[in-house]
Amino acid sequence: MRLSTFLRPASVLGIAMLVGCMAPLHQSIETSARTVPGGREVKVSVTQPEIRADIAVSTAGASFGLIGALVDVGVNNARATEAEKTVQTLRDSLVGYDFDGLVQARTRETVARIEWLGTQDVAFSKDFSLPARSQSLDGAKTGQVLFTDYYYSVSPDFSAVRLAMTASIANKAKPAGMTLNDRFNRDCLVFIQPCLSEIPLASPSKKADENARRWAADNGKLVRQALETALARTQMLLELSLSQTPKMAEAAVKAENVTVGTYRGKLVEKTEEGTLLRLPIAGRLVFVAAKGL
Repeated sequence: MRLSTFLRPASVLGIAMLVGCMAPLHQSIETSARTVPGGREVKVSVTQPEIRADIAVSTAGASFGLIGALVDVGVNNARATEAEKTVQTLRDSLVGYDFDGLVQARTRETVARIEWLGTQDVAFSKDFSLPARSQSLDGAKTGQVLFTDYYYSVSPDFSAVRLAMTASIANKAKPAGMTLNDRFNRDCLVFIQPCLSEIPLASPSKKADENARRWAADNGKLVRQALETALARTQMLLELSLSQTPKMAEAAVKAENVTVGTYRGKLVEKTEEGTLLRLPIAGRLVFVAAKGL
């Protein structure tokens, strides 16, 4: 898929930590503000040690008070327990697979292509906690830092592999009248864009364990292919989002609403390779591949 396709002005949280006040998200950067003195350091994180399984969260008891809430907790715990058993098949097939290293390499290549970022250093971390991020920002030698935070998983029925990534740019300087941690509140960020790439399994079974076995077969051939394809798409989304201007962002909200799989949002682009949507919640960019593996 050509990146230029997604940059036509007319076309245009898995990670929910970066919240703060409910101000509009800064999902574009004015051309005049893209280049900053001293450039930017880049911090890359993969937020887990191994692939995880998403669950369909039950909220059926929400309208039945405390008893209903307790029922939902029990259902969700049971689903999480079952998902943990099933996902172990995929984890076993990924033993020795250095996904963290692949993420670092691909992100490094992407930011190097975006000259105006002025990348000065690319560092990796497994610690996604707010204190660790704040300490990392304090130690930066540049006035702004680009954070790219990744999370990879399988859908609740194991029919698709998902890779979520949130890109955000934070100022090192503390906002007036605020704390150091407030630098990560979304209304204080220079930029934030959550993204998701989903790669489905061709003709999946209705049984999660059967889908898991297909992904894991032949030393995890398909799940590895899906992760690498999703990572390539995510890099495309990173370039796209950083290149978006305010006018392009404004045009995107006027696009038609479409439904693709389990996602509904504004249509950004549809090609032979898949469909790109912008969801109403947090403006997440979601790419869903047209064909399964």
